[in-house]
Formats: sequence, C-alpha cells, structure tokens
Amino acid sequence: MSSIDPVVSFNDLAITHPCGSKTAEPGWGRDRETSLALRDHELWLVWGGRGWMRDRHNQTHELRPGFCAWMRPGGIYDAGTSDTQPLGFTYIHFTGSFSTEPPEFFEVADLAFTDLATRRIIESIDRATPDRWGESARANPATLTLLQAVLLDLLHTPARQDRGPHETALTTLAAQMRHDPASSISIAQMAEDLGVSAAHFSRLFRQRFGKSPQQYRVAARIERACHELKESSHAVSRIADLLGYADAFAFSKQFKQFTGRSPSAYRKGQS
Repeated sequence: MSSIDPVVSFNDLAITHPCGSKTAEPGWGRDRETSLALRDHELWLVWGGRGWMRDRHNQTHELRPGFCAWMRPGGIYDAGTSDTQPLGFTYIHFTGSFSTEPPEFFEVADLAFTDLATRRIIESIDRATPDRWGESARANPATLTLLQAVLLDLLHTPARQDRGPHETALTTLAAQMRHDPASSISIAQMAEDLGVSAAHFSRLFRQRFGKSPQQYRVAARIERACHELKESSHAVSRIADLLGYADAFAFSKQFKQFTGRSPSAYRKGQS
C-alpha cells in the first residue's frame, strides 16, 4: 500500500492495452456493450469538443474540456459526441488495487498538467513493441510515475463548481493550442469567437493560465519541438514547418531564446 495515499495502492499499478487519443467522428458513440465488457480501469480526459456520458444512475454528464472519467468494471458509461464540436479525448487502461472506491467523475483543476501527463503516457506506450507491450508498460518507471501523479491529482482535487461564463471556451482554446501548436488562428479571431474584444480576451486568458495567449502558444510550440527533436529524426527545417514557423531560422532563434540551446545542440544532448 502506498504511504502517499490511503485510497490507491500503487504497488501493482500497471498500464494495459489499449491507450490512445481520439477525435470522435459525427455519430460516434460508446454503447452499453462496451461498458459491460470493461475488465480493467479506464481513464478518460476530454481535451476538446463536446459530448455526453450517461452513468449507471441514468445521470447524464456533459463532456467538455477538463472533464475526466475514471471508469471501472461493472459501471455504465454510455457516451456520444456533438456533431458540430467533435469530442476529443485521451484514454488510458490500467489495473491496480484500491482499498476504497474512488469517484468516477472529476473536473480537473489543471488541464494543462493532466493533458500533458496523459499524452506523455500514451507516447511512451506507443514506443513499446507490440509483442512486449504489457511488459514494457509495467517496466517503465517514468510512465507509471506519471499515471500515479495523475491519479493522485484527481483524488486530491475537489471538482470545481464555480466556472465563469468564459471558462469552458478558454479551456477549449488552450487545449487546441497544445494539440495543434502550428495553428495560425489569430488572437483577434479567438476573441471574436468568445464574443469579447482582443484586449479583454488577453486579460481573461492571462488570469486563467498565467500567460498571454501568444506566450502560451509559443510555450506549446517549444514543448512540442523538444519532443520532436528527442523522439523523431525530422530535420530542423521540417520541425519548423510542422510547428508553423516561417523558416528554420525563425524557429531556431525562438527555440534558443527559450531553452538556451539551438535545436541541433538540444538534440545532441538527448542522444
């Protein structure tokens, strides 16, 4: 039993197949048969779009960015997507011992952390070879530590009830920046979508995330660039193009401003 938390035992925590990220197509749904077939725990984090989930008590939950479901065997989790705002979510299957029954539904307090952690878990699992998938997942301490951190964060963070009128839209825009850092949507367009002036939008965004929209976008690009430099063999010019930079020079200049190293030097230091 973990000495950190009395609810979750991390001694036998293991990640199981499948794990991934999904953008739902129009008409997509999770049916009752899928819920009844669940044999392990499944964690959903919604990072984009809209949808719904109906539980065993026939209560319907709105799926929106920041919503998290901790599903387990015996539960009912029928779900569907909005056709106009397709649901985007990450999902992770895992097993473990639980001395008490954790809650099923959460609204994460820090979507940026939970989104980043779940994406890193999935990326780590994706690198495991198919014939050693389960063994590789269990043997990777960093991956299991990330999952442990996500679960502890959920258990220790009460659901937020006081969402402001623009909270959902701001959270959605931030999630879109992280998932598509190459997007060229302007601050003016984001403000227009929210129905406020550009100046007011920037104030709201900074109050919510501690950064201006432009700073947040750049941070998302640098984070993705670090991942590409470490995990891919793409040329620096190709990474610059993937992240929406005008050219490799502009990318290298901004990367060095943030990390203190050129992209090539960063990649060499990771090898």
